[in-house]
Amino acid sequence: MKDPKKVELSDREQEVIRHCAYGHDTRLTAAAMFISVNTVKTHLRSIAKKTGISNREGIVGYCLLFNLVDRERVRLNYINYIKKMGNQ
Repeated sequence: MKDPKKVELSDREQEVIRHCAYGHDTRLTAAAMFISVNTVKTHLRSIAKKTGISNREGIVGYCLLFNLVDRERVRLNYINYIKKMGNQ
């Protein structure tokens, strides 16, 4: 990953990374944004190229670092994820 610095992302790219940070998969993101799964993937590739981040965990960190998401919503999402994993 490049040194963390804020890069210029389009409004749609920012929307995609917010969905990632909130735990939405590619299909859910596409449905929520009224775009195709392939378009979401294209945005993710563009985000990866611009930021040097190629995984969802990195995207979450990037969003938190630059205050692009509601921190409490991200925290609650991951608490719910951990609980779900513990119940399997």
